[in-house]
Amino acid sequence: MPSNEDNKQTEFPVKENTKKTVSNKKEAVVAKKKSHSLGWFIGVIILILISITFVLPTALFSNVGGNSINFGTYNGKKISFTADPNNYFYNQYQSLIQNYSGDMNSVQGIYQVWNQAFNNTVFFTAVNEMAQKAKIIASPKVVDKTIRESYTDEEGVFNAEAYSALSTSSKASIKSSVETTLPAQMVLTDMSTVLSSNGEAEFVANMGATGRSFEYVAVNATSYPEDKTKEYGLSNPEPFTSIEVSMITLDTEENANAQLANLTNNSKTFADAAKEVSLDAYKENGGLIGRVYNFQFANLFTEEADLAELFSAKEGDIVGPLATASGYTLFQIEKGATLPTFEEDADLLAVQSYLSTNNPELIDSYLSTAANEFATLAQEKGFEEAAEELGFESFTVAATSQNIGGSTLLPTLQYTDTNGLLYSAGLNEDYYKSLYTSSANTVLAPQKVSSAYVITKVGEDSDTSSGTSFIKSYYPYIAANQTSSDLQNMIFASDKFDNQFITVFFDKVYNLSDNQ
Repeated sequence: MPSNEDNKQTEFPVKENTKKTVSNKKEAVVAKKKSHSLGWFIGVIILILISITFVLPTALFSNVGGNSINFGTYNGKKISFTADPNNYFYNQYQSLIQNYSGDMNSVQGIYQVWNQAFNNTVFFTAVNEMAQKAKIIASPKVVDKTIRESYTDEEGVFNAEAYSALSTSSKASIKSSVETTLPAQMVLTDMSTVLSSNGEAEFVANMGATGRSFEYVAVNATSYPEDKTKEYGLSNPEPFTSIEVSMITLDTEENANAQLANLTNNSKTFADAAKEVSLDAYKENGGLIGRVYNFQFANLFTEEADLAELFSAKEGDIVGPLATASGYTLFQIEKGATLPTFEEDADLLAVQSYLSTNNPELIDSYLSTAANEFATLAQEKGFEEAAEELGFESFTVAATSQNIGGSTLLPTLQYTDTNGLLYSAGLNEDYYKSLYTSSANTVLAPQKVSSAYVITKVGEDSDTSSGTSFIKSYYPYIAANQTSSDLQNMIFASDKFDNQFITVFFDKVYNLSDNQ
């Protein structure tokens, strides 16, 4: 964090695509232990309840002087950024860019740093308001104690020499910032140390002491008959035409054209270029995607004609750059377009996948009938016997306690159902209740999940207390963490919060309109 002594002006994004580095500030070192600067005191309350979760920030910088930029309000109070060490937003920003290194030219990175600094400032503003309403103040004794504890040597003894070396104005600024932030810190400390009774912890743990296992089958597009699948494919072959292709994705058309020139001049191979500069998930594989069906690329391009251009290219051709959802992409055709024969399993699976997404009505009647037939047979002959007779794969779910509210303290089907379809079916409240109110060995009626049908056999109840025994020991921490999460959600969902960040960021900070 920046110190008051440095009084360094902040830097803002510029349009030039040049790397800038943030200079390291000199820090006073006393007996191998750092003294905390003004920035530390200003930022002292952050991250108690908010966790910073973003990709390593990057940014471009330019100087816009000391102008104040307003990003919104909280209960009428402006959430403003000013290039001033006494500005909370400024110090959050400086702290983030100095603690996370990397390429400072990414729009995503710039946005993440500024947005996190903004969120931290909103949070502080809201909590500070709570402190003011509660008439919490930092007494001179507490302020002095905080300062003393911040200038200690490795043995924890106050280092008067280090503190005395500060200028009078620096001492005054430090004292002022501590007086400002400590009331909010006290509010957060109180909230994070809320006591919970042993009885409460016992009650919550007992909620997860008993669980129920399940077994289910899924009747989905892969259950659609092979002859009907083939019939549909032969009558509508275009979506199932395939090519083998490699790709290189770049952020701008200019960069993509530069790479195209290198490839045309044979200065590097397509695979080498992909490994060096591509921004997509196939980079490490030299850009190679492999076999792709026409329908799988249908939503990739911003221009419909580009799909036809790609599939009409010949082996060895380089196509593009074409505008895609991820940027600008160059394609190398490894094998030209091939018409499907629908004799291969891959072609049949492609048709079934296509139908489930693009024409579910066509197969729904068949799947619904098949699901009901299975449920009836399972009730008559047994679940496992019906699955074997009709050729369905069954999935088992380990004993899971009932968790209607989706509490983070207890396991949910989301974690125990590795295939995920029973969890999805359970998002229907009535179906979820039937999973836990039906008698053991009951076969439930088919439940539709997207384009599939789930048929479940209810299992036996069993002891699952071993999986929740930790709750008794860690409940005080868990409860405090939940309180923290609730506070954060309350603040950012409040009608008091007027969030103008996105608009102001691109208009005032990144100047996106000028970069186009």
